[in-house]
Order: sequence, then structure tokens, then C-alpha cells
Amino acid sequence: MKNKIITILLAVITVLSSLSIVFFAAKYDSTTKYDTYLSLSMYAVYAVMAIAFTCLFGFAVWSIAANFKDSKESLIGVGVVAVVMLISYLISSPSSSAIEVKFAVSTQLSKVIGGGAIAAYIFGMGAIAAAIWSSISNKLK
Repeated sequence: MKNKIITILLAVITVLSSLSIVFFAAKYDSTTKYDTYLSLSMYAVYAVMAIAFTCLFGFAVWSIAANFKDSKESLIGVGVVAVVMLISYLISSPSSSAIEVKFAVSTQLSKVIGGGAIAAYIFGMGAIAAAIWSSISNKLK
């Protein structure tokens, strides 16, 4: 019963947030400085996204607390992702390409973007290595 309620609640939140974003995008005009509809729709998008993230994190914490022994592997996975992201950020260097200068990207943001790219490369190589390992181990069995 609880799972059905949570599923219905998440579906409603998803539909509301999608509609809010679509209406906002359809009505958005960069030439206007202030529009009541735009400000209300933007607050609606913020509110629905806040509710969605609260539900997401609340459900995750509740699920981990309810089944801690089963959640150990998931927590290890989250820890590995966090470590890879941290290492990627630390080894990335800020750059000042023409595009970053055009869009006034700060050196700190440039470092974050570079860290995200490095992490994506690491995860992509890990996925390729896992696929190769899986096919080789299946052939050996």
C-alpha cells in the first residue's frame, strides 16, 4: 500500500514539474524584464522540484535506514562515485578557452566543468572495461 502511494505521489510530482517547465519554456521571452506569469511559473517550478528532491532524498534515507544490511553495497557504490568525483575535481585544471571567455566562466567553474569531464571519461572507461571483462569471463566459463 505504501509503495503504491509513493508511486502515485511521484507520478503526480513528475507530471506537475513537467507541465510547469513546458509552460515556462513556452511563455519565456528574454526581452521582457518582468512578467507575473513567468515569475509565478518559475516559483512553481522551484516548488515542485524542491518537493521532488525532498521526496527523493527522504525515500533514499528511509530505504537505507529500513534495510541497512542490504544497503551496504549501494553505499559503497555512492562512496566510490563521490571519491572519483573528488579526485577528478582535484586533478582538473582551470582553463580559459575562447568559449569560457565569451560566456564569462570563472576559473572555479571551469575547474568544476573540467572535473565533471574527467569523471565522465573515467566512468566511460570503467563501463567499457566492465563490458569487456563480462564478455571475456562469459567465454571462459
